[in-house]
Amino acid sequence: MNEEEEEEEEEEKKEEEEEEEEEEKEEDNAKKETDSLKLELQEKLLKEEEEEEDTEEIIRIKFNYVKKNINEISKILNSKKEKNSKGTPSLNILIPFINKISKIVPKVQNQLEKKCCLIFSNLCNYEASNGEVFNGNNIESPKIVQLSCGHYCHEECLNSMVAIQYPSVEKVSPDLVFRCPTCFCDTNLIS
Repeated sequence: MNEEEEEEEEEEKKEEEEEEEEEEKEEDNAKKETDSLKLELQEKLLKEEEEEEDTEEIIRIKFNYVKKNINEISKILNSKKEKNSKGTPSLNILIPFINKISKIVPKVQNQLEKKCCLIFSNLCNYEASNGEVFNGNNIESPKIVQLSCGHYCHEECLNSMVAIQYPSVEKVSPDLVFRCPTCFCDTNLIS
């Protein structure tokens, strides 16, 4: 081998070592962040046990923990895919699964926060799926109602949707059975 080939070989080895070090740093950072989140979650859960347990808050905390882990997994899979065009075959099967979960996360978030179920489909009169808020001058926040299927909806948004299904109905009442605009189950108004 001549001197140029040896230098090229050394440079390639050096680049590979740097890439491996960078991957190890990313994995270490992800592990530290995960450990930090676990500790935060454990502390929060201990506090909740000492006080009156608030199930919804615990679910929100756990969901946020899961959401952060999904984002981390997605980043790791994408970085592996970019560095190696073939990807890691054993991890490639996770990509469609993570993509599907990522699409469901905003819907679950809205449900946990008791937000209008029509936000995600951009049919809400007050908020878009990108977070843009309409009718911002209105000081009173619109009334949220719960459906028997478990979804939440602004009362006005629900009236608009039901008016499409039943043109003769002006306002939704608890005795009216209609299709939920999110899960399409037969439902009625609870509150």
